[in-house]
Amino acid sequence: MKRRNFLKLCGGTIAAYCLCPVGFSRSSTHAEGAKKNLLIIELKGGNDGLNTVVPYADKSYYEARPNISVPKEHVITLTDKFGLHPSLEALKGLWDSGMVAIVLGVGYPEPDLSHFRSTDIWQGASTDEVIYTGWLGRYMDLLTKEEEFSQTAYPLGIEMKNSASLIMKGEDQSGIALLDPGVFLEIKSGLLDVPRLEPGVFPGGDELRFIQDIERATDESAAAIQDAWEKGENAADYPDGSLGQDLPAVARLIKGGLGTGIYVVSLSGFDTHVNQLSVHPGLLQQVGDGISAFFDDLGKSGEAESVVVMTTSEFGRRVKDNGSGTDHGTASVHFVIGGGVKGGLYGEQPSLTDLDSSGNLKFTVDFRQMFSSVLRGYLNCSQSQCQKVLEGEFEPLPIFT
Repeated sequence: MKRRNFLKLCGGTIAAYCLCPVGFSRSSTHAEGAKKNLLIIELKGGNDGLNTVVPYADKSYYEARPNISVPKEHVITLTDKFGLHPSLEALKGLWDSGMVAIVLGVGYPEPDLSHFRSTDIWQGASTDEVIYTGWLGRYMDLLTKEEEFSQTAYPLGIEMKNSASLIMKGEDQSGIALLDPGVFLEIKSGLLDVPRLEPGVFPGGDELRFIQDIERATDESAAAIQDAWEKGENAADYPDGSLGQDLPAVARLIKGGLGTGIYVVSLSGFDTHVNQLSVHPGLLQQVGDGISAFFDDLGKSGEAESVVVMTTSEFGRRVKDNGSGTDHGTASVHFVIGGGVKGGLYGEQPSLTDLDSSGNLKFTVDFRQMFSSVLRGYLNCSQSQCQKVLEGEFEPLPIFT
């Protein structure tokens, strides 16, 4: 294998499979028999919830943020108390159609304001000192243990990233990281060509067998992805930026009939300590325009009702601005959008004046309640199954019809 191809392979494939067992498989249906797709959009860096869904009727908001608040006249009104940042105008149509649930005050007890630690907590749905598996990985483990589970060639879940993260890592099953479906198509056409050797009993035999198993699984997954990629076709205009690349790829795979039902994409840049007014609006524009285009794309093929999108972010920002931005905070707002969603506001907005000892918001909704809502209300997990995935009981919100 040429060095150039090997380096390309390492970036696009070995990194993708480093957490994955061989034998990718999942049931293509859930309890009610309908195909469902869950897309997680990670807003990396800690999104400022107060400038995303603006409590414009609360004078405390403007008093705490003399430098970066969103003027009342610019807010896209949703209710008599809350409205969207003007850069999220594209979501207003989805809100009006009843497809957007906004969850207020999302956080967790004893919050950690380290990006790395809090990301692990969100991806693992756990506050344990050491977190070994992700909540979607545990969900995949659950699927493979069901009696109706059948072996398939496509991956359980796909992260549109250059390497797999904790969120899809299970004990027995994991998703794959796929930066560009084109890389898999190159693999299928012969980029990966590991000679078939009999491992035997010798030093390195187990490692060789592992590589060969990955090669086989990669080839099978690439075939399924290639088939869906060729069948699917985008029919909407997406915004520039990373979401404008990842979202159409996910839509194309869904429209092409790929059995994978779980996808994760991410957008970085939300760590807005400085220059928030020049950075944050553009990020929200990508989110709003991207999600709107995504549902428009799927709607043209009649598949918009088969998808739910949920945002996550490791934490929010402080109530008070620091002059040109906001520092790491706690509770934030999140969106759940899509088929079967009962649009509206959920949870309770934390007080902007009754803050914790660090001057941060007191959360009102545990983030695992939001996950529980999706697991039970959308993916049809039972209460006991949900407890296994989230490693505890968390009351779901009535987000779904």
